[in-house]
Amino acid sequence: KIIMKLNSAVNFPSNAPQTCIECTSKCCTNRETVVLFPSEVDSFKKKVPDAENAIIEFTNKNGTTINTLKQTTKRKCYFLQEDGKCGIYENRPLECKIYPVIMEFSDEATKKKKNFFVKKEYCPLSDKIKVNEKELHKEIEKIKQNLSTDWISEYQKIP
Repeated sequence: KIIMKLNSAVNFPSNAPQTCIECTSKCCTNRETVVLFPSEVDSFKKKVPDAENAIIEFTNKNGTTINTLKQTTKRKCYFLQEDGKCGIYENRPLECKIYPVIMEFSDEATKKKKNFFVKKEYCPLSDKIKVNEKELHKEIEKIKQNLSTDWISEYQKIP
């Protein structure tokens, strides 16, 4: 449900799938860590083959757990196939589904009503995406409400 609302706030151009195929998977290589949101973890583990081996789990001293996807030694996503396609495309994490839109959960971002940004370095679609800023802000705030302060603090530390 959240993903559908986020997708309605972020409009990718109609040629997005073809552009993604032609771009050599830059978003899946040499990029920051992909985080699984707490609400995604169980579903991801059920739907994705080899999910248990693909997830790195970090638990801080307060017991808060952050789950991230492994990268290969060449900093490629664990699920990136030899042909450059995503091996779990239909079940990919939320961060992958809305990339190059990056969510920001800080209190400052909430106050500014700008809790996201479009990462331009890797994605050829970044200049073609149309964002309904008000709607996207509202949906990200809904996600934030379901996250603990400690989880958000740990999330913000991840590169």
